[in-house]
Amino acid sequence: MNEHYICRLQYLSQQYRLCTYAGYILRIDCTKAEEGLKTTPNSECALNAFAIDNPLEYAKLYLNETMQMWIDAEDSLEVW
Repeated sequence: MNEHYICRLQYLSQQYRLCTYAGYILRIDCTKAEEGLKTTPNSECALNAFAIDNPLEYAKLYLNETMQMWIDAEDSLEVW
């Protein structure tokens, strides 16, 4: 059985609410999730845009503890 997810950003509180149709709710505090990450202005901007455009993928990065790897990959991309 496939789970369906709803993911919304609550702009005022900087939190994501990840809801499933099974009734589970997971809240992710973006400030806490990004605390201690090593970012550049470029990767911080990219991460903010990613969180707004792809909230479910952002939640996966946080839950899989791969957010720093994503940031490092984003910083390694060079603009030609």
